[in-house]
Amino acid sequence: MFGFLKIMEQERLTGRVPEWCEGIEPEQHARWCFDPATVVTIGLGVASTMMQAKNTLAAGKAEQRAGLARQQALEHQAKQARQNAGQERASSQRAASEQRRQARFLSSRALALAAASGGGAGGSVENILGDIGAEGEFRALTEMFTGEERARHLETQADALIFEGNQERRAGDIARRASKGRAFGQVLSGAGKAVGTAYDAGYFSPTTAGSGAGLSRYG
Repeated sequence: MFGFLKIMEQERLTGRVPEWCEGIEPEQHARWCFDPATVVTIGLGVASTMMQAKNTLAAGKAEQRAGLARQQALEHQAKQARQNAGQERASSQRAASEQRRQARFLSSRALALAAASGGGAGGSVENILGDIGAEGEFRALTEMFTGEERARHLETQADALIFEGNQERRAGDIARRASKGRAFGQVLSGAGKAVGTAYDAGYFSPTTAGSGAGLSRYG
């Protein structure tokens, strides 16, 4: 057990215990008789340590929540990008269909003009119709290719946003775990300072087994 050297020193010098120890049985001095000033100092130190640890944990939790919020925002952007990709494909398909419709219309118009002029459907007319059809198909495929390229770009952007969101959440989780480690270290440090304060005040000294008083270092 531990004794309190200051009590023993005052008893040795004055013949009486400190006033805050009056009324306490001598054999209980080592357990219950504390110097108020030192107790207050230790108590304030412990309270400060606990507040620091609490603030550290709160900061880590806030960083974790912020990471999650950033992930959700990025996932929303990714979802919008994928929707835009689908719209690009649909738009390019409509544009391709329009190019083919115009080609058919031009072919019908050319055939009608040829018939009206008495040219019939001879070789030159067939060549013209073939050129119109080929041009219409080329334009239709170009529209689809352009739309597909835009859609793929948006999907790549969505994948990057998802990856970035996962990294944001992971960073928040790491910050939360790190804050727990820092808080634990602060508690240990505060406990060490409290023990050091008491030791420097001359309170703690190993006692002999079964004795109710400490071993004085003052002789």
